[in-house]
Order: sequence, then C-alpha cells, then structure tokens
Amino acid sequence: MKVLLLVGADSCHLWRFCRMVKDQFETIIVVTNGSSGEGESCAAEIVTVDFSVRNIFSFFGAVGTIRKVYKKYRPDVVHIMQANTTATAAIMGVWPYKVPKVLTALGSDILSAPGQGLLYRKMVRFNISRADVCTSDSLYMAKAMEALAGSKRTKIVIANLGIGIEPNWEVPKENIIYSNRMHGSLYRIDKVIEYFREFMNTAKKDWRLVIAGQGPETGRLRQQMQDLGLQDRVDFVGLLGTRENGAYYNRARIFMSLPRSDATSVSLLEAMACGCLPVVSNLPANREWISDGVNGKVVNEGESGVIDKALSIDQVAAANINREIIGQKATVAVNQKIFAGIYAELLEAGRVG
Repeated sequence: MKVLLLVGADSCHLWRFCRMVKDQFETIIVVTNGSSGEGESCAAEIVTVDFSVRNIFSFFGAVGTIRKVYKKYRPDVVHIMQANTTATAAIMGVWPYKVPKVLTALGSDILSAPGQGLLYRKMVRFNISRADVCTSDSLYMAKAMEALAGSKRTKIVIANLGIGIEPNWEVPKENIIYSNRMHGSLYRIDKVIEYFREFMNTAKKDWRLVIAGQGPETGRLRQQMQDLGLQDRVDFVGLLGTRENGAYYNRARIFMSLPRSDATSVSLLEAMACGCLPVVSNLPANREWISDGVNGKVVNEGESGVIDKALSIDQVAAANINREIIGQKATVAVNQKIFAGIYAELLEAGRVG
C-alpha cells in the first residue's frame, strides 16, 4: 500500500492512530483542523481546514480542499476519524471517486450526537452508510452504529487505538486514587471527589486523590475540594503528557472514571495495563472490560462506599486478569493487525471488482 489519506480533528486520538499505521503505508497525508505538532513524525504533509458547519463557507472550503488533496495524491485508502462533520466533509470531498473509505467512530459521535436532534442523527447515519468499513471500540457502540445505519448494512469491526503508555509493574503501588478524564459535566469528576470524601471519612488518612486533566469545570472542582476540606489530600496536576500520565498509572492503586456516557476509554485500558484497580460507572462499554468484584468495581447510581468495596477485591488477582485482557485485546500490535487486515481486504476487493 502506498498512500493513506487520514482525515480527522487535531487530537491525541488522531496522532496516536497515525503513528499506529504509519509502517503500513509509504506516505500518509493528514487533513485536520489544527496542527499540535504531534503529526510530524508520521505524516508527509498536514493540511489544515475548518470542518465546522457554523461557517458554511469554511465547511465547503474544507470539502474543496479534501478534493484537491485527493486529486494530488490519489490515495489507496481514505480513513476518517470521527463520524461528525469531519466525516461529512471527507465523504463529500472524495464523493466522485471510487476509493475505499474507513470510518472510525468515537463514543460521543454515536452515543451523544444523534440525541441532539434529527439533523445530527441524519448526519451520523449518512456518514456510517457511506463508509465501506466502520470501526468501533466496543460491541455496545457497534450495535448503536448498526441501529443508526438502518437498512444500509455497513461492515463494523471492533478495534481500538491500543494503549499509549509503557506499563512498569516493578513500580510499587502507593495509596493513590487517580482520575484523568477531562473536566466537563459528562465525566463527573465531582462524583470522584465526593466518593473520595466519603472514603476519607472512614479514617483512611494516608490516601491521596490525584486529578489530572483540565476543562471548563476545573475551577468549580477546585472550589468543591476546598468546600469539602480536602485541599491537603487532593492534587490537581493539570493536563499531563504521556510519560507523566504513565507514571501516575504505575503508582496508583485505584483508577476512577465515572462518566455518564462512554465508549471504550483508552484511559481505562491504560490503567488496567498498569495494574490499577478500576472503579468505573455502570455503562455497557465498561462492562465489556470490567466484571464487578472480579477485576474492578462497577458503580451503580446512588451506590455508597464504592472505594471500600473496591479495596475488598483481590487486587493481585484483578491486576493479573487485567494484564491478560489488555495483552489479548488492547495493545498497539494487536490493533495494528486488525487495521492492516481491513485495508488489505478493501484493496483486494477493489482489485477483484
């Protein structure tokens, strides 16, 4: 395979995927809405556009730019990250050409956006139905994608981006609870803080809560910490790089992630790989990875004492189970093979056709 056209929003997901598949192509061209500098190691050219439909002229400008990029490079495969307006622009941009299209959806595309109204639902359905292959990181999201596609039967493959950190099982675990989801209402970091306060009230004073990430609710969360008198036990460490994030996974005894809605979270997979005991919200995608009381704690709405319950689990056995699961399903190498198989099958079908 020679050329991949990769289209997606400037994010850690886009560049992680770019690095994952770079050895499968001679050239990767990326069309994105910004350049964080992460893509220089994997992309031959990075073209910047505006995918937003808030400015319709910018959106159609993105469509035109994608078409020009296609004509210039004639890619063997077009791979689109996210099933939102990014995908719509990419599909419209290559519409006249017979080129295999792969669409990788993220959780918010499928589990949140269609609920915002009929127009969003039609957009997501259009994007899914025009792809030759879609990928989902969970069975739950795959079923939701099938429902959205309606009568158009699109092939959906389960794959994820693999863990992006190096586990170090030699690092001794400390009494740290680690939370690194973004600070928005969806991720409910306030619930993590509430559960920690409840836990500390049971006189376990040698524990710390480390909150990474940032977002629109960071100020409110800091105030909540102050109001609960936890300022000596809670550390806000900001948005971390891969190395710093991995260091906290390796040290932390517990990882907490309690969003209202989610597909498979890369942070959950990374925490599992590093031997953290996961404490997660009761969502279908989480239950594909975590069995309550076996390799983590699944938290029901209104449940109390969840950290104490998590600590009653055999942590050594749970860590070994999680390491095996990650080795089988969530390494970069495993998922590289899945995506390579998708590309090979599409190109072979094109040659036969």
